[in-house]
Amino acid sequence: MIFRIPSSKHYARPWRLGFWWNRRSFTWWVKFNESCRYDLQSDDQLDTNKLCGVGYLFGGHHIDSTRFGWRYNKEADVVELMVYCYVNKERIIKPLATCDINKGYELKLHTSDGIYSFSVSEVGRNTYAGYATVRYKHRKNLQYGLWPYFGGNQKAPHEITIQLSEL
Repeated sequence: MIFRIPSSKHYARPWRLGFWWNRRSFTWWVKFNESCRYDLQSDDQLDTNKLCGVGYLFGGHHIDSTRFGWRYNKEADVVELMVYCYVNKERIIKPLATCDINKGYELKLHTSDGIYSFSVSEVGRNTYAGYATVRYKHRKNLQYGLWPYFGGNQKAPHEITIQLSEL
C-alpha cells in the first residue's frame, strides 16, 4: 500500500483503522523512495516522523504506545529508523537502523512480558540491520493501529510517499 502525506500536512492518506485484542506480534514491509528526502533547514531535521505501530486504549497513544519512527539524514543520504514509544507518558526515542532509499525492509514488533522488541532486516538478507528493546509497565490489551505521520512540529515540506504494508 502507498501512503501519501500531502505537502503542508501531517497525516497520511489513506486512513487506516485496525483494532486488536492482546496481539503480540506485528510485521510490516516498508520501502522509502526519493520523496522521503527532505531538508527542513533547521534543527527540526532531527525530529522523528512516525511510521507504524500500536497504541493502547484507553488513554491515547501519548500515554502508552509503541512504533517505528523515521527521519531523513541528508548528510548520509539514508533514512534512519527509530524506536518511538510512550511508556506511562514518558517519550522514548532510540536509534534502530539505517535504510537505503529504494530498498525494501522488514520491520518486526513483538510485545511480551513487559518488553517491546523491535527488529529491522533488509528484504532478502538473513541478518538484522537493527534490534532494540524498550520496557513497558502497562497491562492494556485493546490495541489500535498507528500509521504514517510527518513531524514533530513541522508539516511535510512536499508530498511524501511511503510503501508500507502489514504482513
